[in-house]
Amino acid sequence: SDALPWLMGDEWDGMMNYQFRDPVLNFFAGGTGAVSPYPISATSFMDGEMSVLAEYPRPAIMASMNIVDSHDTMRVLTSLKGIKQALRLVALYQMTWLGAPTVLYGDETGIQGVDNNVARATFPWQHQDTSLESYYARIVHMRLKYDALTQGSVFPLYASDGKRVVAYLRQSGSQRIVVVLNDSGKTQNVSIPASGIANGTTLTDILHGGQLTVKSGGIVMSVPAVSGKVLLAN
Repeated sequence: SDALPWLMGDEWDGMMNYQFRDPVLNFFAGGTGAVSPYPISATSFMDGEMSVLAEYPRPAIMASMNIVDSHDTMRVLTSLKGIKQALRLVALYQMTWLGAPTVLYGDETGIQGVDNNVARATFPWQHQDTSLESYYARIVHMRLKYDALTQGSVFPLYASDGKRVVAYLRQSGSQRIVVVLNDSGKTQNVSIPASGIANGTTLTDILHGGQLTVKSGGIVMSVPAVSGKVLLAN
């Protein structure tokens, strides 16, 4: 529910932020992993997440937990039907959005659970998914390296309902990073508006490697299925 009355600077510093979580589970994995029966489009997803940023004071946003599960909910990987590639995309979104990304212990190992007793299971020391752990470590370090991802403003650039692709700009001072997320089951060719980034600017994918160039006010690219790009303007 609306936490604004408690976030005016004289009571709470932040919130657990289930308002961040709900659009995530209603969008990613093609909506099939939603905890509610209401899968949403790319446009609705971006509108929902931007509305939280518009509603709450920035200090509260910075102090709020961007959760995708908790000790009181189903494990996120279970919500995503066990699709680990979808979990990787959700985690990438967590690490590139404004706020405090919060990972429930064991999510980075691929742990699953339905009810509270199972969701609160002990850490799976003997059977972690080490590849998934390495991925989480990489995107956490990526976030910490760039001020644009931790402190920067957010500006929506693109949302295609048909392609299930969203893109947004994170900016802190002169540092600009474009994040593109493809939730669909196939490679999508997209042209993303390069708001405020000059033609001829080189963009480096700091997640996967490779470079792109801004041309005619846009960024043309192919984004693999259930994957994302994190593009630093050089």
